[in-house]
Amino acid sequence: MGEVNVIINNQKIVAEAGETILDAARRANIRIPTLCYLKDVVKSGACRVCLVEVKGARALLSACTTPVSEGMVVWTNSERAIRARKTTVELIMSNHNKNCLSCKRNLNCELQKLCQELGVRENRFEGEYTEPTFEDASPGIVRDTSKCVLCERCIQTCMTRSSRMSTACSADSA
Repeated sequence: MGEVNVIINNQKIVAEAGETILDAARRANIRIPTLCYLKDVVKSGACRVCLVEVKGARALLSACTTPVSEGMVVWTNSERAIRARKTTVELIMSNHNKNCLSCKRNLNCELQKLCQELGVRENRFEGEYTEPTFEDASPGIVRDTSKCVLCERCIQTCMTRSSRMSTACSADSA
């Protein structure tokens, strides 16, 4: 496919043409936080946590969906990007049940780690909480809506899995 030269956080990187900013950054050991990204399954940019600043772009761009291009200059840790991430996480937390201490994911939770990393300690946004319901449409996933961060990973994982299964079933019957 070819290679392109990009600069991420003042570091020159040779990336594969067509790969995302997130993939190029990860190969260079540059961390960009994500919630919705799931390698080879979800690249929707739905959570907006991976926003980065790109030279010449008016708006912040999602690193998990934006392909690199020749000469691209990216800042993952600019004040603007970090402020946007923090606001995004604060908005997610405004509809979260915050029962972290009694949750089985306590101390092993991506959202909890993001809050700690970004300094989210209080409720800046108040609103009505989503009424908790439990969805168990999949044998492998039980979704508690009071903890949902709208990342769509569960949906995409199930869709990908069922797509692979139906492809395998079609191949077996052919």
